[in-house]
Amino acid sequence: MSSMPRVSIVMPTYEAADYLQQCLQSIVSQSYEDFELVIVDDGSTDKTIPIIESFDDDRIRLIQRDGESGIPSARNRGIKAASGEYIACHDADDRSHPERLTKQVAYLDTHTDVAAVGSGARLVNEDGAVFARRRVLELPTFETLLQQNHFVHGSALFRRSILNEVGCYDEWFQLAEDYELFLRLAKKYPVRNIDEPLYDLRIRTDSVYASELEEISLYGYAAKKKALDETEWETLQRRIETDGLGTLYDQFSLGEKAAYHQNVSRELLRYGELTDARSHARDAIECNRRRVMPYLLFLLSMTSPIVSKTVARAYRKLLVNPRIILANNH
Repeated sequence: MSSMPRVSIVMPTYEAADYLQQCLQSIVSQSYEDFELVIVDDGSTDKTIPIIESFDDDRIRLIQRDGESGIPSARNRGIKAASGEYIACHDADDRSHPERLTKQVAYLDTHTDVAAVGSGARLVNEDGAVFARRRVLELPTFETLLQQNHFVHGSALFRRSILNEVGCYDEWFQLAEDYELFLRLAKKYPVRNIDEPLYDLRIRTDSVYASELEEISLYGYAAKKKALDETEWETLQRRIETDGLGTLYDQFSLGEKAAYHQNVSRELLRYGELTDARSHARDAIECNRRRVMPYLLFLLSMTSPIVSKTVARAYRKLLVNPRIILANNH
């Protein structure tokens, strides 16, 4: 490794032993070799540290912190310690395709105005088996990102100089910190994707709770509020810090509440969480009885986890992915 690698991969870890071996192997096997891997561990007590230390590779640097301080904070700590011109994300339970860095570095080298480039992904289960593909919009804009997040965060490669300029991750966002950063970047610079599955995103169903998805969704709405009007956001942020995240929901319009409940219901069905999905579908119907989708989600919640997961995968394969392919070809 050169003294100043072009790429710094930043990866937070905490009790990550279950999948870390596969993850690290995918990184050290990259065809692009001019990188360092900066791992920031927040006090793991499982085999995370021994697994890291078992890799005899001087490109790996380990930073150990006392106790868990949050993922956004860990990411910023890693970026601060990194020396690369480009900053790559990676999550400890995922894997990268061997050509990932080669293709992404080439993209940023060629497109010098682009702040970040992500990639498509294969979705894998707890055992590492591929069960679906996530296509991504190649030319997302600030406006399309306001509609939804078009990035697989772990696949992103950022231009370090621009990260320093915009301020890296906002540590107030304990969830959806990636979405907030992408919105902030897209407001000033082009952000892009390579619609190839250069990353394996592990979908774990053993720790999915309705409260977690509700929080993720609310933080996502907060990111939009901040991106659209920072002055108004500062006032809202103070209210949230005083009265809790539910303050954000309380100031939603009826249409926003309907969209929020519909989105959470749909995500819960993807994980087979039928009871909570039904509750949110019912709330979406109460907010807006003219929407068709909440009724369909409610009916789907009356089936079984296997059926709901199968339908969710079919929906992405047959409807979502073809729309993305069409948009990318125009």
